[in-house]
Amino acid sequence: MKMLFHNWPSSLYTPEALLASARFTLSLLPIRLAHRIQALRNLPYIVVSNPNISRIYNNYQHSLSTLLPWQGRTISNLEDEIRFTEVLAELVQTHTDTIPILARGFLECRKYISPAEVTRFLDEHLRARIGTRLVAEQHIALHFSSTPHFDPAASPTPCPEHPNYIGVIDTALRPASTIESCGGFVADICELNYGVRPEWIIDGEPDTTFAFVPMHLEYIITELLKNAFRATVENAMNREPVVITIAAEPPTPLSPTPNPRPPARRPRPPFPRESRGAFDRDALDDNAPGVTIRIRDRGGDQA
Repeated sequence: MKMLFHNWPSSLYTPEALLASARFTLSLLPIRLAHRIQALRNLPYIVVSNPNISRIYNNYQHSLSTLLPWQGRTISNLEDEIRFTEVLAELVQTHTDTIPILARGFLECRKYISPAEVTRFLDEHLRARIGTRLVAEQHIALHFSSTPHFDPAASPTPCPEHPNYIGVIDTALRPASTIESCGGFVADICELNYGVRPEWIIDGEPDTTFAFVPMHLEYIITELLKNAFRATVENAMNREPVVITIAAEPPTPLSPTPNPRPPARRPRPPFPRESRGAFDRDALDDNAPGVTIRIRDRGGDQA
Protein backbone atom coordinates (compact mmCIF):
# COMPACT_ATOMS: atom_id res chain seq x y z
CA MET A 1 0.00 0.00 0.00
CA LYS A 2 2.83 2.39 0.82
CA MET A 3 4.36 1.63 -2.58
CA LEU A 4 1.10 2.62 -4.29
CA PHE A 5 0.98 5.85 -2.32
CA HIS A 6 4.57 6.90 -2.91
CA ASN A 7 4.26 6.28 -6.65
CA TRP A 8 1.59 8.97 -6.75
CA PRO A 9 4.25 11.66 -7.24
CA SER A 10 2.24 14.76 -6.44
CA SER A 11 -0.15 16.11 -3.85
CA LEU A 12 -2.23 17.35 -6.79
CA TYR A 13 -4.31 15.26 -9.17
CA THR A 14 -2.45 16.51 -12.24
CA PRO A 15 -2.16 14.89 -15.69
CA GLU A 16 1.54 14.22 -15.07
CA ALA A 17 0.83 12.40 -11.81
CA LEU A 18 -1.92 10.39 -13.49
CA LEU A 19 0.37 9.26 -16.32
CA ALA A 20 3.03 8.25 -13.79
CA SER A 21 0.43 6.20 -11.90
CA ALA A 22 -0.64 4.46 -15.13
CA ARG A 23 2.94 3.55 -16.00
CA PHE A 24 3.58 2.24 -12.49
CA THR A 25 0.39 0.14 -12.61
CA LEU A 26 1.39 -1.28 -15.99
CA SER A 27 4.79 -2.25 -14.58
CA LEU A 28 3.13 -4.45 -11.92
CA LEU A 29 0.03 -6.08 -13.32
CA PRO A 30 1.39 -8.27 -16.17
CA ILE A 31 3.90 -9.84 -13.78
CA ARG A 32 1.24 -10.55 -11.17
CA LEU A 33 -1.10 -12.08 -13.76
CA ALA A 34 1.71 -14.22 -15.20
CA HIS A 35 2.47 -15.60 -11.74
CA ARG A 36 -1.18 -16.63 -11.32
CA ILE A 37 -1.19 -18.34 -14.71
CA GLN A 38 1.97 -20.26 -13.77
CA ALA A 39 0.42 -21.31 -10.45
CA LEU A 40 -2.63 -22.68 -12.28
CA ARG A 41 -0.39 -24.52 -14.75
CA ASN A 42 1.38 -26.18 -11.84
CA LEU A 43 -1.85 -27.90 -10.78
CA PRO A 44 -2.52 -31.47 -11.98
CA TYR A 45 -3.78 -31.50 -15.57
CA ILE A 46 -7.04 -33.20 -14.64
CA VAL A 47 -7.73 -30.41 -12.14
CA VAL A 48 -7.05 -27.61 -14.62
CA SER A 49 -9.33 -29.42 -17.09
CA ASN A 50 -12.29 -28.86 -14.78
CA PRO A 51 -14.65 -26.35 -16.47
CA ASN A 52 -14.65 -23.94 -13.52
CA ILE A 53 -10.88 -23.90 -13.03
CA SER A 54 -10.33 -23.80 -16.79
CA ARG A 55 -12.60 -20.75 -16.94
CA ILE A 56 -10.43 -18.90 -14.41
CA TYR A 57 -7.28 -19.95 -16.25
CA ASN A 58 -8.71 -18.56 -19.50
CA ASN A 59 -9.73 -15.34 -17.74
CA TYR A 60 -6.17 -14.77 -16.58
CA GLN A 61 -4.81 -15.50 -20.04
CA HIS A 62 -7.29 -13.06 -21.55
CA SER A 63 -6.40 -10.32 -19.05
CA LEU A 64 -2.69 -10.81 -19.64
CA SER A 65 -3.20 -10.70 -23.41
CA THR A 66 -4.98 -7.33 -23.10
CA LEU A 67 -2.08 -5.86 -21.08
CA LEU A 68 0.91 -7.23 -22.98
CA PRO A 69 0.46 -4.92 -26.01
CA TRP A 70 0.80 -1.95 -23.63
CA GLN A 71 4.25 -3.06 -22.47
CA GLY A 72 5.78 -2.17 -25.82
CA ARG A 73 4.66 1.44 -25.59
CA THR A 74 4.82 4.35 -23.17
CA ILE A 75 1.64 5.83 -21.73
CA SER A 76 2.55 9.41 -22.53
CA ASN A 77 -0.74 11.21 -23.09
CA LEU A 78 -4.22 11.32 -21.61
CA GLU A 79 -5.80 9.49 -24.55
CA ASP A 80 -3.59 6.48 -23.86
CA GLU A 81 -4.32 6.73 -20.15
CA ILE A 82 -8.08 6.72 -20.78
CA ARG A 83 -7.86 3.56 -22.89
CA PHE A 84 -5.58 1.92 -20.33
CA THR A 85 -8.05 2.71 -17.52
CA GLU A 86 -10.82 1.10 -19.57
CA VAL A 87 -8.68 -2.04 -19.83
CA LEU A 88 -8.18 -2.03 -16.05
CA ALA A 89 -11.94 -1.68 -15.45
CA GLU A 90 -12.58 -4.69 -17.68
CA LEU A 91 -9.87 -6.64 -15.85
CA VAL A 92 -11.43 -5.94 -12.44
CA GLN A 93 -14.87 -6.95 -13.69
CA THR A 94 -13.56 -10.15 -15.31
CA HIS A 95 -12.07 -11.40 -12.04
CA THR A 96 -14.90 -10.43 -9.70
CA ASP A 97 -16.03 -14.01 -8.95
CA THR A 98 -12.67 -15.76 -9.17
CA ILE A 99 -12.54 -17.26 -5.66
CA PRO A 100 -16.08 -18.78 -5.59
CA ILE A 101 -15.57 -20.28 -9.04
CA LEU A 102 -12.22 -21.77 -8.07
CA ALA A 103 -13.68 -23.17 -4.85
CA ARG A 104 -16.49 -24.83 -6.79
CA GLY A 105 -13.98 -26.30 -9.24
CA PHE A 106 -11.78 -27.71 -6.47
CA LEU A 107 -14.84 -29.20 -4.80
CA GLU A 108 -15.65 -31.07 -8.02
CA CYS A 109 -12.01 -32.27 -8.24
CA ARG A 110 -11.59 -33.31 -4.61
CA LYS A 111 -10.73 -36.89 -5.68
CA TYR A 112 -7.68 -35.66 -7.57
CA ILE A 113 -6.11 -33.13 -5.21
CA SER A 114 -5.60 -33.14 -1.44
CA PRO A 115 -7.40 -30.68 0.86
CA ALA A 116 -4.02 -29.35 2.04
CA GLU A 117 -3.01 -28.53 -1.53
CA VAL A 118 -6.34 -26.82 -2.19
CA THR A 119 -6.04 -24.74 0.98
CA ARG A 120 -2.47 -23.72 0.14
CA PHE A 121 -3.40 -22.75 -3.42
CA LEU A 122 -6.52 -20.78 -2.46
CA ASP A 123 -4.73 -18.94 0.37
CA GLU A 124 -1.92 -17.90 -1.96
CA HIS A 125 -4.34 -17.04 -4.74
CA LEU A 126 -6.52 -14.93 -2.46
CA ARG A 127 -3.55 -12.91 -1.22
CA ALA A 128 -2.32 -12.34 -4.77
CA ARG A 129 -5.79 -11.41 -5.98
CA ILE A 130 -6.25 -8.83 -3.22
CA GLY A 131 -2.98 -7.18 -4.21
CA THR A 132 -3.72 -7.25 -7.93
CA ARG A 133 -7.21 -5.85 -7.49
CA LEU A 134 -5.89 -3.12 -5.17
CA VAL A 135 -3.30 -2.03 -7.75
CA ALA A 136 -5.94 -1.83 -10.50
CA GLU A 137 -8.63 -0.15 -8.39
CA GLN A 138 -6.12 2.37 -7.05
CA HIS A 139 -5.36 3.70 -10.51
CA ILE A 140 -9.03 3.64 -11.57
CA ALA A 141 -9.92 5.71 -8.50
CA LEU A 142 -7.05 8.12 -9.17
CA HIS A 143 -8.24 8.46 -12.76
CA PHE A 144 -11.76 9.50 -11.80
CA SER A 145 -10.44 11.77 -9.02
CA SER A 146 -7.89 13.55 -11.21
CA THR A 147 -8.25 17.03 -12.62
CA PRO A 148 -8.61 15.94 -16.28
CA HIS A 149 -11.34 13.32 -15.62
CA PHE A 150 -12.92 14.35 -12.31
CA ASP A 151 -16.16 12.35 -12.06
CA PRO A 152 -16.13 9.96 -9.05
CA ALA A 153 -19.74 8.92 -9.66
CA ALA A 154 -18.79 7.49 -13.06
CA SER A 155 -16.09 5.18 -11.68
CA PRO A 156 -16.82 1.44 -12.15
CA THR A 157 -14.96 0.70 -8.90
CA PRO A 158 -15.01 2.47 -5.49
CA CYS A 159 -13.88 6.09 -5.83
CA PRO A 160 -14.44 8.04 -2.60
CA GLU A 161 -14.75 11.78 -3.08
CA HIS A 162 -13.15 12.97 0.15
CA PRO A 163 -10.01 15.01 0.84
CA ASN A 164 -8.56 12.24 3.02
CA TYR A 165 -8.44 9.75 0.16
CA ILE A 166 -5.62 9.02 -2.24
CA GLY A 167 -7.34 6.69 -4.66
CA VAL A 168 -8.89 4.00 -2.47
CA ILE A 169 -6.54 4.65 0.48
CA ASP A 170 -7.94 6.68 3.35
CA THR A 171 -4.95 8.52 4.82
CA ALA A 172 -6.88 9.38 8.01
CA LEU A 173 -8.97 6.27 8.60
CA ARG A 174 -10.49 6.21 12.09
CA PRO A 175 -10.80 2.53 13.10
CA ALA A 176 -13.27 3.35 15.90
CA SER A 177 -15.80 4.50 13.30
CA THR A 178 -15.31 1.31 11.30
CA ILE A 179 -15.75 -0.80 14.45
CA GLU A 180 -18.99 0.99 15.36
CA SER A 181 -20.38 0.46 11.86
CA CYS A 182 -19.36 -3.21 11.65
CA GLY A 183 -20.50 -3.83 15.24
CA GLY A 184 -23.98 -2.57 14.44
CA PHE A 185 -24.16 -4.80 11.37
CA VAL A 186 -22.98 -7.94 13.19
CA ALA A 187 -25.21 -7.20 16.21
CA ASP A 188 -28.20 -7.03 13.85
CA ILE A 189 -27.32 -10.49 12.53
CA CYS A 190 -27.02 -11.86 16.09
CA GLU A 191 -30.36 -10.38 17.08
CA LEU A 192 -31.98 -11.90 14.01
CA ASN A 193 -30.49 -15.37 14.58
CA TYR A 194 -30.38 -15.58 18.40
CA GLY A 195 -32.80 -12.92 19.63
CA VAL A 196 -29.95 -11.34 21.60
CA ARG A 197 -27.95 -8.22 20.75
CA PRO A 198 -24.41 -8.24 22.21
CA GLU A 199 -22.88 -5.01 23.40
CA TRP A 200 -19.37 -3.75 22.81
CA ILE A 201 -17.05 -1.12 24.27
CA ILE A 202 -14.25 0.69 22.47
CA ASP A 203 -11.40 1.75 24.74
CA GLY A 204 -7.78 2.76 24.40
CA GLU A 205 -7.30 5.55 21.88
CA PRO A 206 -10.54 5.75 19.88
CA ASP A 207 -9.52 8.98 18.11
CA THR A 208 -6.50 7.30 16.50
CA THR A 209 -6.25 7.54 12.71
CA PHE A 210 -3.97 5.77 10.24
CA ALA A 211 -3.68 5.12 6.50
CA PHE A 212 -5.46 2.00 5.23
CA VAL A 213 -8.00 0.72 2.72
CA PRO A 214 -11.40 1.02 4.48
CA MET A 215 -12.98 -1.91 2.64
CA HIS A 216 -10.22 -4.26 3.80
CA LEU A 217 -10.48 -3.13 7.41
CA GLU A 218 -14.27 -3.52 7.33
CA TYR A 219 -13.95 -7.12 6.16
CA ILE A 220 -11.37 -7.97 8.84
CA ILE A 221 -13.31 -6.33 11.68
CA THR A 222 -16.61 -7.88 10.58
CA GLU A 223 -15.21 -11.42 10.58
CA LEU A 224 -13.54 -10.97 13.99
CA LEU A 225 -16.69 -9.50 15.52
CA LYS A 226 -18.76 -12.38 14.12
CA ASN A 227 -16.54 -14.82 16.01
CA ALA A 228 -16.58 -12.76 19.20
CA PHE A 229 -20.33 -12.08 19.19
CA ARG A 230 -21.23 -15.69 18.40
CA ALA A 231 -19.01 -17.01 21.18
CA THR A 232 -20.50 -14.47 23.60
CA VAL A 233 -24.10 -15.42 22.77
CA GLU A 234 -23.60 -19.18 22.56
CA ASN A 235 -21.90 -19.24 25.95
CA ALA A 236 -24.64 -17.14 27.56
CA MET A 237 -22.22 -14.32 28.31
CA ASN A 238 -24.19 -11.65 26.47
CA ARG A 239 -24.33 -9.48 29.61
CA GLU A 240 -20.57 -9.06 29.32
CA PRO A 241 -19.65 -6.57 26.58
CA VAL A 242 -17.04 -7.36 23.96
CA VAL A 243 -14.10 -5.01 24.54
CA ILE A 244 -12.25 -3.59 21.56
CA THR A 245 -9.00 -1.81 22.40
CA ILE A 246 -7.34 0.54 19.91
CA ALA A 247 -3.68 1.34 20.57
CA ALA A 248 -1.51 3.60 18.44
CA GLU A 249 2.05 2.35 18.17
CA PRO A 250 4.83 4.84 18.93
CA PRO A 251 6.77 6.16 15.94
CA THR A 252 9.94 4.32 14.91
CA PRO A 253 12.93 5.98 16.60
CA LEU A 254 15.17 7.96 14.31
CA SER A 255 18.73 6.72 13.66
CA PRO A 256 21.20 7.64 16.42
CA THR A 257 23.44 10.66 15.84
CA PRO A 258 27.12 11.01 16.82
CA ASN A 259 26.04 13.16 19.77
CA PRO A 260 23.06 11.27 21.15
CA ARG A 261 20.25 13.34 22.52
CA PRO A 262 17.12 12.22 24.32
CA PRO A 263 14.88 10.78 21.55
CA ALA A 264 12.15 13.19 20.58
CA ARG A 265 8.75 11.65 20.00
CA ARG A 266 7.62 12.39 16.50
CA PRO A 267 4.16 13.98 16.43
CA ARG A 268 1.44 11.89 14.88
CA PRO A 269 0.41 12.94 11.37
CA PRO A 270 -2.20 15.72 11.49
CA PHE A 271 -5.66 15.32 10.02
CA PRO A 272 -5.55 16.22 6.31
CA ARG A 273 -6.66 19.68 5.37
CA GLU A 274 -10.17 20.00 3.97
CA SER A 275 -9.53 20.61 0.30
CA ARG A 276 -9.55 18.02 -2.45
CA GLY A 277 -6.14 16.51 -2.90
CA ALA A 278 -4.61 18.15 0.19
CA PHE A 279 -3.17 15.43 2.39
CA ASP A 280 -0.19 14.61 4.57
CA ARG A 281 2.38 12.31 2.94
CA ASP A 282 3.70 11.48 6.44
CA ALA A 283 0.63 9.26 6.88
CA LEU A 284 2.50 6.49 5.04
CA ASP A 285 6.04 7.43 6.05
CA ASP A 286 8.27 4.66 7.40
CA ASN A 287 8.12 6.29 10.83
CA ALA A 288 4.35 6.83 10.83
CA PRO A 289 2.69 5.09 13.80
CA GLY A 290 0.82 1.87 13.20
CA VAL A 291 -2.32 0.78 15.01
CA THR A 292 -3.07 -2.35 17.04
CA ILE A 293 -6.68 -3.47 17.51
CA ARG A 294 -7.48 -6.12 20.13
CA ILE A 295 -10.90 -7.76 20.43
CA ARG A 296 -11.73 -9.54 23.72
CA ASP A 297 -14.84 -11.48 24.64
CA ARG A 298 -15.86 -13.68 27.58
CA GLY A 299 -17.25 -16.49 25.47
CA GLY A 300 -14.19 -18.71 25.55
CA ASP A 301 -13.16 -17.59 22.06
CA GLN A 302 -10.42 -15.18 21.14
CA ALA A 303 -9.76 -12.93 18.17
